Amino acid sequence: MTKEQKLAMLETWRSLHEQLDTHWDQLRSTTGASVDSPLGDAVWKIFAEYTVALSDLLDDDFCYLHWYWLDNDMGTRGLDAGTKDDMRKIESLDDLLWIIDCCGGERSG
Repeated sequence: MTKEQKLAMLETWRSLHEQLDTHWDQLRSTTGASVDSPLGDAVWKIFAEYTVALSDLLDDDFCYLHWYWLDNDMGTRGLDAGTKDDMRKIESLDDLLWIIDCCGGERSG
């Protein structure tokens, strides 16, 4: 799979997350629905399973997609990750793909 193909998959993933987050916020503001509700739990579990499937496709053996989504707040926190000799801020999908492709299991950060 080419870098462009991988980035396209990550763009779709990010876009779906943004749409889900926006629509969930609208639902919450009109109905008071909680992410801890049965519906919220089911919806976000589906996204988590999609993330696992995409991780498998991208050979993300060390769960960088989950880390990027949950710990790094889809890159907005700009956390550092990499190898002992090459740490970088992971802020974009390009950065995320770098950590997946280049660092494999040498996760730190």
